[in-house]
Amino acid sequence: MNKQEQNALSKNKSKIIAGMDEAGRGPAIGPIVFGLVLVTQRQELELKNKGIKDSKALTLKQRENYAQIIKNISHKFATLQLSGSEIDKQRSQGINLNRIEVNVFKKLLKPFTNEIDELQLDAADVNEQRFGDNFQDIFKGKIISKHKGDSLFISVGAASILAKVERDHEIIRLQEKMNEFDPSLPSFGSGYPTDAKPFLKAYVSKYKQLPEISRKSWKTCSNILREELGPKQTSLDWE
Repeated sequence: MNKQEQNALSKNKSKIIAGMDEAGRGPAIGPIVFGLVLVTQRQELELKNKGIKDSKALTLKQRENYAQIIKNISHKFATLQLSGSEIDKQRSQGINLNRIEVNVFKKLLKPFTNEIDELQLDAADVNEQRFGDNFQDIFKGKIISKHKGDSLFISVGAASILAKVERDHEIIRLQEKMNEFDPSLPSFGSGYPTDAKPFLKAYVSKYKQLPEISRKSWKTCSNILREELGPKQTSLDWE
């Protein structure tokens, strides 16, 4: 290998890749958590060799273990939470969920734009290119936006793990808080509609309103409110 090739390899290894993903887009309870992971290509390979992959392909224990590995190996990482009430507030202002997510991702990314060379995304839009184009105003480097990016890119898979683990912890905290408030109510599990419906129905039946931890703008929530309190009940419903 000549000197020019060695320099090119050295430069390539120092290239910084940023991957972003979220956890909790669909649930009726709890926050959406957004994750960002920055890696060099050397660190990316190291994470790949450790078995880093999409968080949905991992058990709870595996995610916990991998989250610590990611924090130890990655160049930098960060997370942000968006509460259910904040999601409701923005949707009431006419901002759709895709735009809400883009705005939070940009807030998460902005402090790091000057040190990254490539941005990898799990496209939250049906149009992959359009989703990636949202970030061109704050990042001038290469942007790769793909559906199922969490299973295609190590950096995005790592970000999904950090986001999922933080959301898991927050759901546990919210469940403990609800248990203290009223231990007679059923568990809301993961917060996804199938798990949450028994809890939401019991809560609304007893307290005649939706709990603060719910996303009131979700159809799951607004439908339960109508079912339990009657058709004249008005509610937030922007889906």
